[in-house]
Amino acid sequence: MSNKRCKTPSYISEQVLTNILVKLPVKSLVRFMCVSKSWGHLIPSSSFISTHLMNARKHAPTYLVAFHQNSRDKRKIGYSLFCNETFEQYLELRLPSENGKHFGIYGSSNGLLCISTRILVWRSQIEIWNPSVRKIRILPLIGLPQHPGAKYDIGLSFGFHPELNDYKVVRMLHFGQRLMDSFTVAVYSFSTDSWWRIEVIPDWLKCPWQYLGCEFWNGIAYWLIMKDSIVRIVSLDTDSEKFEQVVVPNTISSGSLCIKVYKESICLLQVFLRRDGKKQVNLWAMQEGSFEKLCFFVIYGEGSLPLCFRTDNELFVEDGDYRDGMADLVLYTLQSNQVRVNRTGIRLVLSRYGGLHFGSLYNCSANSYVESLILLNDGRNAQLPYW
Repeated sequence: MSNKRCKTPSYISEQVLTNILVKLPVKSLVRFMCVSKSWGHLIPSSSFISTHLMNARKHAPTYLVAFHQNSRDKRKIGYSLFCNETFEQYLELRLPSENGKHFGIYGSSNGLLCISTRILVWRSQIEIWNPSVRKIRILPLIGLPQHPGAKYDIGLSFGFHPELNDYKVVRMLHFGQRLMDSFTVAVYSFSTDSWWRIEVIPDWLKCPWQYLGCEFWNGIAYWLIMKDSIVRIVSLDTDSEKFEQVVVPNTISSGSLCIKVYKESICLLQVFLRRDGKKQVNLWAMQEGSFEKLCFFVIYGEGSLPLCFRTDNELFVEDGDYRDGMADLVLYTLQSNQVRVNRTGIRLVLSRYGGLHFGSLYNCSANSYVESLILLNDGRNAQLPYW
């Protein structure tokens, strides 16, 4: 019997290596960039980042970004990543920027978070942050007209445009008085790192209206507004720069409304108080200018308000008591017209820094999140110390 040693190949093809590395978490990949020059070129490459993101969206665990209370210091508030399965805290998000601890998240897409001050003002700094790789891109300041003393609303939304393969930030500014330039919109492109202003504004937007919320989906920014006592959804295609509006029927506009993305379409969550004292939530989906009622369910608790969807049948709800400024994060699962309630154990802070939320001065925040390497090879960002 020969005593030959098994020989292992000294060379691994890039394809095999890629298939192995794309399955690893981001924190490990960042460290593995120092293993060799070839790994240092492969991991931050655009093709590898895209492949890793596709794998993460299919197989890797997702997380919940929630505005919460730190149990070690009751006065400390901030954002953390929580595991979507066990609801254990995965990472506390501490952002060393001039936004400080009072920052808000205005969108989550493919591992990127759009953040700014929790109260948006004229010169609020806007940043795109990837907490997984500890890098942040500070966006250029926007040149917007200023009218001292005027009452205004600012809406900020962020998301991915699949047709353009680009990320967009849309900043809307509306003045609450009759001015010719009472409504201005600026759009930021991630690929060019620049803003441009939408020049053609329809006349039907150059009038007083109330801003109720915004969302971004599939390259289109949506604003929920009330104009002439009628609730409407105004949309802006960030590619064609075309505005459209859809009137919300009176049967839907009663109660409090929240605009969200559900099953790859824009939806409205209608919350109202029933005669028995319980809160009912009606879920309406918008399809080609009309609304379809998908389901309804009852939420419990005096301060219960919907926050975000986890899956097609799961909705995170803020169950709070405005008297003590605290709330529980509760997961409602809708199955066969039955509602299953799961208390996650995550305590939330009802913060006054976010503006109006369903008619209250308090609000919480929750967003879905997936790890990615985006911004890793970006030369226009700030590198933060790794955890």
